[in-house]
Amino acid sequence: VLIPPSRDTLVELRKSDPFESNAVLASSGDFYRFRPLGMCVYDGVLYRLDTEKVDSCGGDENGDLIFIPAGTLQTVEEANAFIQEHHIDFTLSFGPIMIENHEPVYHSFYALGEANIRYPRCCLAQDGPLHYIEMVLKDHATVWGVTQMMMELGVERCYALDGGQTGTIVMQGTALNPSIYGYGNGAQRVQSDIIYFASAIPESERRN
Repeated sequence: VLIPPSRDTLVELRKSDPFESNAVLASSGDFYRFRPLGMCVYDGVLYRLDTEKVDSCGGDENGDLIFIPAGTLQTVEEANAFIQEHHIDFTLSFGPIMIENHEPVYHSFYALGEANIRYPRCCLAQDGPLHYIEMVLKDHATVWGVTQMMMELGVERCYALDGGQTGTIVMQGTALNPSIYGYGNGAQRVQSDIIYFASAIPESERRN
C-alpha cells in the first residue's frame, strides 16, 4: 500500500514514526517549506496551487501516480475539478516528469533541481498497479541520465523528487544512502514530507 505523507510534519527519516506503522521502506518526499511551488493536496483537499513552473505528481485512491504537467491547472476551480475527477488523495511537487506511458520526457530546462547538472538524484516510478520503484542515486547524474536508467527498467511512469542532500531512502529504520555532502557532517536534511510503503502483515509475522 502506498501511503501519503502527513501534512505539516517535520521528520528525520532515520528517527521517524513510519516504522511503528508496519512500514517497510520510507524515502524523502518533498521539501514544501523550502520551495513554495507546485500543487499541494492532502486527503483530497487543495492547500496550494502554484503550478506555472513545476510538474506535480498526484496519488489517487487506487495508488496510481497521476502527473500534472506545469501550467496545466491555472485556477483553484480547475484544480478542484481535477482532484475530484481523478480521486487525488495527495500530491508531491518537485519534478520534472521523467517518463510517461513508457516514453522518456526530455527537459532542456526545469525550474527546480538543476536538472542538467550532475547531482545525486531521487525519483519515484510506477510499473503497473501497486508496483513501485524508488531510486536514490548517490553518484552524480543529470535528470536525463537517471531517466535513461529508469527506461532500462521498463517503468510506465517516473517522477523526479528532490535529490542532493535531501534524497534519502530508509529500509527497516536504516538509511541505505548516507548523504555524501550537506549541512553539518554530511547529514540528510530534515524532511517536511515523506513517502512510505507499509505492510499489512504484522512485524512479528514478517520476522518469521
